[in-house]
Amino acid sequence: MPKPKTEACEPNPETHNVVVVRGIGCTKDDARLGIIAKLLAQAKSERKTKCEELECDGLEDGECLTTIDDTDLQRLEGQINYFPIRRKGCPRNVGWLARLVARPPKFKSICICVPDDEGECC
Repeated sequence: MPKPKTEACEPNPETHNVVVVRGIGCTKDDARLGIIAKLLAQAKSERKTKCEELECDGLEDGECLTTIDDTDLQRLEGQINYFPIRRKGCPRNVGWLARLVARPPKFKSICICVPDDEGECC
């Protein structure tokens, strides 16, 4: 049974260390999104304040989710290096390896309220 939601969904920034993160895809964007997905999974598992357990004040059908702070996300995306690789299943068998070596090797995650009525994204 889920715990009752009692605390409000507020940013509550928390800092995480970045290890070398890689993503692979048929496009640079797919490879980049693979890195972001890994960072989000890391943040969600490491957070002391679990966003999903918080309540969205003023949003009846809202959900509190973990995200990466905008400033850090832009900085991290600017530090991704891309390398072409041979990859079956991609057009012309060419895909992309994306590698993030963050400097400084940290990022912040925050909690945000998202309306539920937007439907499924994935």
